[in-house]
Amino acid sequence: MNRTTLIALAGFVVLLGAVLVLQYAPPRDVEEGLRIDGWGADEGPMISERPAAPALALEGTERREAPFDRMELRRAGETILIERHGPEERDWKVTSPIEARAEYFRLRQIFELFKDPLHSSVTQRVRDADLPLFRLDERRAIGLKLSADGETKVDLLIGGVERLEPPAGAPVGFDPGRAADTWVMRAGEPTRAYRIAGVDLRTPVDHDLATLRSKQLTSERKEDISRIVLENPDDHRYPRIVIARELSESPDRAVAPDTPEEALPPRGEWRFETPRGVRPGDVDSFAAALLRVRATDFLDSGDVEATARLAEDSARITLETAERSIVMHLSPPGERHAYLRIEGRDELYQVSAITARELRKTLADLRSKEVFPLDAGEVQTARLVRGRTDFTLARDDDGYHAPGEGLALDTAVVDSFLRDVAALTISEFMGDLPPTETGLDRPTHKLTMESVDGVHTLLLGRERDEAVFGTLEGSGEVFLLPAGKLRPLAKSLEDFL
Repeated sequence: MNRTTLIALAGFVVLLGAVLVLQYAPPRDVEEGLRIDGWGADEGPMISERPAAPALALEGTERREAPFDRMELRRAGETILIERHGPEERDWKVTSPIEARAEYFRLRQIFELFKDPLHSSVTQRVRDADLPLFRLDERRAIGLKLSADGETKVDLLIGGVERLEPPAGAPVGFDPGRAADTWVMRAGEPTRAYRIAGVDLRTPVDHDLATLRSKQLTSERKEDISRIVLENPDDHRYPRIVIARELSESPDRAVAPDTPEEALPPRGEWRFETPRGVRPGDVDSFAAALLRVRATDFLDSGDVEATARLAEDSARITLETAERSIVMHLSPPGERHAYLRIEGRDELYQVSAITARELRKTLADLRSKEVFPLDAGEVQTARLVRGRTDFTLARDDDGYHAPGEGLALDTAVVDSFLRDVAALTISEFMGDLPPTETGLDRPTHKLTMESVDGVHTLLLGRERDEAVFGTLEGSGEVFLLPAGKLRPLAKSLEDFL
């Protein structure tokens, strides 16, 4: 066998050996990808090892709410726990490091990240020294854990985002197919980084406590407020006001906890406990404003400026429900903001000056401005005395008549007159001014309205600055009425014929 043949034979043997090695040698480790199954399509597992392409949700698939009831966010050494305590959005609450209502729309943005399946396009083995390159080091990674019914559904470290730019020379409007990829690691697996294709997972979770907690400072429902105590030094005559109502828990109130407020059956009517005998105005709007208070900033309990301002003429507002009381201390408003403290909380709040003015109400703001506590349709008789003019309008089965005159009256004209006077509203309460200062010792007009519920008599005095002093007979309280609204009281009986 010559030399050439031996060389060829040796080459063949080497090649055959290589083929056998490739065919029969054990396979090398294959880097497995990460797949996160979305919660929007089915009830399947949230995380699996299958490195498959994301499944497409069927068109028309019924939309599901995110199944999570607990979220843990770890960022820059801070751990925030947020948990769901009921069926409504307001029931998501921060439970650590403080207790506060959570800003649900931010939670929803996080949950929506995992609605559709996600998968990794690249798997990279990493060492500790490599982690800063992916923003997965301890200082910059964001830890996210989502759980439901005690079971962990998502547990990731979220790192940097790779923004995908169009290649050089690409035409205007070129679509690279996806906007961004995100580097992540599975919690407890420090040697692999996964590049999740087509989604920015970092921006929606890049929040601290100040942005995840709700700026709304209470979570109660207006329907559950049974008593409001307002102590306002601005109201020199009535510095303490108490408004209350009975909240009957009769069977007709047995409704589902997530029933919208507008669908709830009516509660009891508001009444003034202090001072007594005053008719309430739109107290519901005031109660709603108290529950809508939002902080513009969160402050340490020892903040010097806030503490000083709260020590000066603060209003004290107590909201009572069947479950608890909320006590607020509200400073006088400054040019742009005011300060608020809630008893039992180790922090202070900055609120807008508009909010402070809206909440530091006086009795005049909360009482009814209506002169007569009745509707035009409830009036049985109306008697007007003005100088020598004295006539009565009386309702009967056929319309109206003038008692003692034997005259039938024009129904439309009388109805219009009664609507006008029943709608009279007070422009300003003046307290108990002496009658000699207001002309009410010798009233120019006396209008008596009688209904099945009682008799109410309005007395008018002298005019001042396009307003007229008035009082309800027997009330001892003087008010001002717009002079322009009193023109109907210039009518004579002939005007109703």
